[in-house]
Amino acid sequence: MLDGKNSEVIEKLLVNSGSTSSIKDISAQLAKDVMNKESTLLELVEALKALLTSTDLEKHNVGLDVLASVVGLLPKHFLSTAELEFISQFFCGQLKQHHSFITSALKGMTAMVQTPDLSKECLHEVTSTLFNNVVWQT
Repeated sequence: MLDGKNSEVIEKLLVNSGSTSSIKDISAQLAKDVMNKESTLLELVEALKALLTSTDLEKHNVGLDVLASVVGLLPKHFLSTAELEFISQFFCGQLKQHHSFITSALKGMTAMVQTPDLSKECLHEVTSTLFNNVVWQT
């Protein structure tokens, strides 16, 4: 789906950014493409670049939500340790960047920490980032 259709995916997401069902459908297709080796996680991040680097917080959150959904839809043993490290650093960076990204970043982190191949170092980074950047209500 990503080859030659990056702009089509982005356009669908931009047009339907308020539509949860559209985001779910697109995420499911992208996850299927990654599982079928039609694309990689890195290619997905590159395809979502326009959204993930947008200064419009709503668009940025749509990109994060799609990425988090895709990670959550992949089988638990699917991602390699290197891919988990990459995506862990990415979601931690997003959590540090702006408070409005918390929901989508937490969604992605929740999916990541359920994978058995996540290294102790990545888990430590995730927990440290959470405790340092999320306001906890007591």
